Amino acid sequence: MEEENNKEEDINKQLSSLQPSSEKINTEDLSEILRDIKSNWYQLDTLEKKMLLQMFTKKIAIDRVGNQIKPDCLEIKEVQFF
Repeated sequence: MEEENNKEEDINKQLSSLQPSSEKINTEDLSEILRDIKSNWYQLDTLEKKMLLQMFTKKIAIDRVGNQIKPDCLEIKEVQFF
C-alpha cells in the first residue's frame, strides 16, 4: 500500500511540474484534427467518445421528444463549447 502511495505522490509531483504549452495551433491543423475525429468516430469506444465530448463541450442540453428509450427520441437543444 505504501509503495502505491509513493508512486501516486511521484506522479502528482510530475503532473504539477508540467506547464501547458504556449504554442498555438493553426487553423489548418485544427481542421485536420476535427476531420480525423469525424472520420474515426464510429471506431471509438463509448468511453473515448465521452472523453472527447467532455474535452470540447461545456454544456449539452437535450429534450425528450418521444416516450421510448432510443436515441432518435432525443433532440439536441443547445451545445456550448469551451
